[in-house]
Amino acid sequence: PEIMDDPISAINFSIIPNEEYDNISDKWEKQISALEGITEKVQLLTGTAKRRKREQLQAALYAANPGLEKDLLRRDAWKRFTEDLSRFATKDWVEKFATYYIKPAAGMEQELYLLENPGLSDAIGVGESTKHIESLRISVRYEAQDNLYESYGDPESASYISDDTRRSETRRRLLLSNSTYAAATYRRDAYDDDFPDHLITPFAGFRMVELNRPEGWKKYWADDRYLLSNPELFSTAKRLLFWDRKAPDPEKIPNAEFERTWNEVYDNLRLPDGRADRGTRYDYRGDNRWFDEEGSRIGEWKPHVRRTPTGKARFRGLISELAR
Repeated sequence: PEIMDDPISAINFSIIPNEEYDNISDKWEKQISALEGITEKVQLLTGTAKRRKREQLQAALYAANPGLEKDLLRRDAWKRFTEDLSRFATKDWVEKFATYYIKPAAGMEQELYLLENPGLSDAIGVGESTKHIESLRISVRYEAQDNLYESYGDPESASYISDDTRRSETRRRLLLSNSTYAAATYRRDAYDDDFPDHLITPFAGFRMVELNRPEGWKKYWADDRYLLSNPELFSTAKRLLFWDRKAPDPEKIPNAEFERTWNEVYDNLRLPDGRADRGTRYDYRGDNRWFDEEGSRIGEWKPHVRRTPTGKARFRGLISELAR
């Protein structure tokens, strides 16, 4: 072979792993050898079985040797940060590299960590998420709840619910049982749909109003009342979500007391066979003028007719008293 005049000058020291790399290799020499041996142990397996067995053996080795996995990631970083990436060859960037890769690849933890550490994307060669950082924070914080919610629609999950109606109801009850989680998911939806920051909370509030519709109520105007008091939210949601719902009309929306009374009292005035008891309902409106007037205002019915008695009917009560 040809002998160079100056062999030292032919060596590019910027691509030689530094002392930190060697120290880690020496520290975990036996464990590194064991990791390399895993490949031989699974070589007869194929496909998914091979991958799962390899991951199982690696996880067991890492568990038996605390610190091994992250040290090996640090070693990978020292090896990567050479030549054009040599500016990242510092303990700070190496630590960020190792922290990123030790986080689970599934989920949003890695994506969030990238956004929380500007420049790391360039260091590791991974593109940043286009999601809002607050959306990612919600996903990371509520990962367990999200997984349960999604499991109801996953055919491979033990929690899978095949019936669409029952699945939707189960998911709704999950949200109702944890209002903090529910509100967070609605804020995340708003971030993901590019709502401006000042409308994130109002949008979540609107969704919570929809979620909290009392069970059994046949008429519900609370969502329209909410939008009526938030006109910018309505116009923005209509544009971003392509809503086909009409703008709330104040002439068609009753107050909350009417809504409650209609659902909890008026609607329950029924005949034994379940049909509406029109006579009793009419009398109820007559006895509760405020209710009748509010219903008339929004077009639910025509005003109750209150006739003044004439002739004998006018004195029927007095005659009955005198006859006793």
